[in-house]
Amino acid sequence: METQSKLDANFDAFKKLLPELLEKHSGKFAVMHECKLQEVFDTPADAYKYAQKLYKKGDYAIQEIGAKPINLGFYNHALLVHPV
Repeated sequence: METQSKLDANFDAFKKLLPELLEKHSGKFAVMHECKLQEVFDTPADAYKYAQKLYKKGDYAIQEIGAKPINLGFYNHALLVHPV
């Protein structure tokens, strides 16, 4: 499956999980991989660090958990992450 298709599939899976995620994790960041929720983080930087250690670029998506889901594609490209 090509990268955009993987991102779209992860986003569709995220939208299905959104009602439950909003109840427990509103304002946090979800890591989606192979259409499954892998983990939830307080910051996008933490989500990115987790995902980049486990998955190839393009095989995961990071989504902010909010009332209006937005497909951010490669969310990690919008981050400035400093090594810890």
